[in-house]
Amino acid sequence: ASAANVVYAEQRTLTAAGTQTYDLQSMTDLLNQSLTMTRAFAIAISCSSGQVTLQQGATNPLTWPLSGTAPALIVTSGSFFILGQTTAQAVSGSAKTLKITAGGSGATYKIAILGGQ
Repeated sequence: ASAANVVYAEQRTLTAAGTQTYDLQSMTDLLNQSLTMTRAFAIAISCSSGQVTLQQGATNPLTWPLSGTAPALIVTSGSFFILGQTTAQAVSGSAKTLKITAGGSGATYKIAILGGQ
């Protein structure tokens, strides 16, 4: 199996009910290099203020790490979520987006995704 060889990470502040969609096939890393992930191994989210909800993207949703009908994971202020696996989750043109939504008072969070290309 192919190894993990790229990391996407950022800190972001969203206004009340603001959203950010992450397209794992169209990202820019910390070195300003273009990333086109074809597999995902791990995700980490920490929230320093407010709360954020992780969901599948509205278009071309990636059903990892969540599956089922309208799944969501809430990370509250001072909390974090980490999921990692040794077998990669496939990322493709039809399965590539994750969405973060801020709670009613807005939120500041950090996200990191370990993947491969």
